[in-house]
Amino acid sequence: IVVVGVLAVPYVCGYFAEQQMERIVARATQSPAIDARIASYRRGWLRSTAVIDVRVTLNHRPVSARSPVSLPRIFDFTINQAIVHGPVIFSDKGARIGQAFIKNTLNFAPALQRRIDKAFTGDTKLSLDNDILIKLMGGSDIHVMMKPFTLKQADKQTLGLSSQGFDYTVSLDKAISPHRVALNVRPINFTFNDVSGAPMAVALGATDMMYHRKLADSSGLSGASTLTFPSVAVKQFNKPVFALSPLVVKTDVTVEQALMTLLLTMDIDSIADESASYGPGKLLLSLSNLDACLLYTSPSPRDS
Repeated sequence: IVVVGVLAVPYVCGYFAEQQMERIVARATQSPAIDARIASYRRGWLRSTAVIDVRVTLNHRPVSARSPVSLPRIFDFTINQAIVHGPVIFSDKGARIGQAFIKNTLNFAPALQRRIDKAFTGDTKLSLDNDILIKLMGGSDIHVMMKPFTLKQADKQTLGLSSQGFDYTVSLDKAISPHRVALNVRPINFTFNDVSGAPMAVALGATDMMYHRKLADSSGLSGASTLTFPSVAVKQFNKPVFALSPLVVKTDVTVEQALMTLLLTMDIDSIADESASYGPGKLLLSLSNLDACLLYTSPSPRDS
């Protein structure tokens, strides 16, 4: 009996991991821009596989009538999942303890990939590394990493994007609510022509964002965050027109007895345009006794 019980543990972990993935997908579809469904789920003893179909709809407008690139409005892609059952998990990231470890592979729909290939030159097949650790006691850690890439407009070469990639990690509790978020966007260089046809170049330094939910209140609003922009530089005709370095924004929110207290701090070392330079500067904003009920609306599943 003991042997049967031990052998059954990975299958049971796989069962609960499947339930957690269903909750994660259901939470994602609460956004009006996202439509996702689990197309297939094949659960085995030690491993499972799944396919998730996703459609993202963006309501964007072109920068101008002369915008050089027509961006897709609808993004269709599939996520292929390779799932290893717990409780002891061995993966390419080492040994883990949890219900399951999921390795995701994202594939654009062929029509969307062809449109991207037609609009841009360079490494248009973007490399995205995504995995999910479902913990033993519920909750999940989701990690997304984008590798460096460079895109240029295929015809006039006026639009270009060079990125060193990014790392994003979010920890979810049992209710699929984020309680810890970390984002690191490595340096980005962006080139384009403005509405007058003048060549522009924007360089963004590595950007960091961290969020931690302090209290498990019903609103989920209590938390602290830090956003850091180390540098922003804008050039026109290769001449500096704007520069910023560095900017640090911190927020601290506390909700007690349905009343919210907000503390906002902004620190900037310098900001400059074509004619002058300013700084350093500091902004401190404190708001108390705000009605949290008016600022928070409990999310409800979207009608199917």
